[in-house]
Amino acid sequence: MAQIPPLLESGIVIGGDLEEDKWIVIPYDEMNVSAKCNFPKIVHTGYKGLVYGDVLPTYWDNVAYPNEPFMPDESPGEFVTTGKESTIWAGNGSSTVAMGEQSQIIIGINYSPEDEEEHSINGCKAFTLGDSSNVRFKNPPGRDNLLITAGVDSYIDLGEATKSVGIVAGDNNTLYARDSDDNVAIATGDNCEVIAETTNNTVVITGENSRAAVGENGIIFASRILESFTIGERGVASVVWHDGERNRLKVIYEGEDGIEAGRYYKIDENGEVIEL
Repeated sequence: MAQIPPLLESGIVIGGDLEEDKWIVIPYDEMNVSAKCNFPKIVHTGYKGLVYGDVLPTYWDNVAYPNEPFMPDESPGEFVTTGKESTIWAGNGSSTVAMGEQSQIIIGINYSPEDEEEHSINGCKAFTLGDSSNVRFKNPPGRDNLLITAGVDSYIDLGEATKSVGIVAGDNNTLYARDSDDNVAIATGDNCEVIAETTNNTVVITGENSRAAVGENGIIFASRILESFTIGERGVASVVWHDGERNRLKVIYEGEDGIEAGRYYKIDENGEVIEL
């Protein structure tokens, strides 16, 4: 069963059965809100606002538990924060947007340890728009999730998500996929880093001066010159370099032409692979 964090004990709890198309607006600074209802739709406009999508609806608690995932598809949460330094904590099937600077979205639920193997978090969509923000997939494991950051100096951590997509769209961003397999990690800004050193991950880089790392059976596609890259066993990288007149592609395979798994390389001005 979900456990409400102590910091929410003095906040607002929203319960009952809400109409599907009705939104609740919270305008207060530093106000914590816990949603324990069907179809929660909450907009929090305050500074340092916190929205916690606890969601233990009567339907799930009395009828479905413990034979269904933590939060049934019948009651996904939709949460928006607009204030600076806000936090959204949401679960299965949720759609979340944090618009303020230094905000965060956490996909995951506090659950009792004995329930850990019974739950998954799937089909979540999370977007942060402000600078210095982050999206984290915390627990339990899940799939088919989409996490996006659009500000600069931000990061995404895919955690234990699998068959999911992470996109960092601003400059100086970082995308982690260190604990999960079969994900797609995309960086479109300059000076970004994508760390996806587990199995079967695909990394796409379109910004300048970025770095990429994949593990076993990993794939890197880079449409700009990379500062560095590394591939795992049976990994491959397709990296752009410029010959002075036009862009060219260099394809690098682990185990061929002296390329070793786990070592860092770059393409020089002559299109040659050099170890760093």
